[in-house]
Amino acid sequence: RIKNLLTQEDIDSKRAFIQIFDASELFVLENIDVSCTIGLQFFVREGELYMSSVMRANDAFRGMISDLFSFTFMQELMARELRVEVGEYFHNAGSIHIYDSDHEWAKTVLEEAENHHDIPEFEFPKMPEGNNWPSIETVLKYEELLRKDQISMTKNDIEMLDLPDYWKQILFLFSIYQHIAYKRDMDHSLFQSLLPVYQFFVRNKWLHYFSTEQKEEIQ
Repeated sequence: RIKNLLTQEDIDSKRAFIQIFDASELFVLENIDVSCTIGLQFFVREGELYMSSVMRANDAFRGMISDLFSFTFMQELMARELRVEVGEYFHNAGSIHIYDSDHEWAKTVLEEAENHHDIPEFEFPKMPEGNNWPSIETVLKYEELLRKDQISMTKNDIEMLDLPDYWKQILFLFSIYQHIAYKRDMDHSLFQSLLPVYQFFVRNKWLHYFSTEQKEEIQ
């Protein structure tokens, strides 16, 4: 509906808003996890798609990381649908918090960020132009099969799929995570197929899942 609004009705519209929070949630008294996200608003300005989120509250240590990635992914997907460039993203939260159970971990992360200045800068891969929905549907089909451990995919299996490289990278990541989730030896060829930015994050988070030989090779 928003795509139609911004392409067929009014490209400058101020009504392109996705509501996620529903007031009916407040009537379920035992539900303490009422939707944190009130909604997302899209603006096309000077040939770029801007997006603004409105949050009632946000976990700064866990939730915000996932939210920023998910929301800007939606922004990029919508920009491709509208055939405009990706503009800025604005994150607005009424209340931001860190849970007591994450306090020490959060301190460690902040100390590492303060003391390590050799972290490389990567350019995140750009989503292909045009209609990405056929690729998304294919990726979702395989994601479910991998998550339920109904199939396994090798490097060659993924490379033979009729998908842009951008989406093949997502399947490499899902396949790597399948090995981690089901506690199997890492398929190093999957890791080697990743772009440097993904290799950095996988190595940083899951290095202990690699064999000694693999660790020596990738460090």
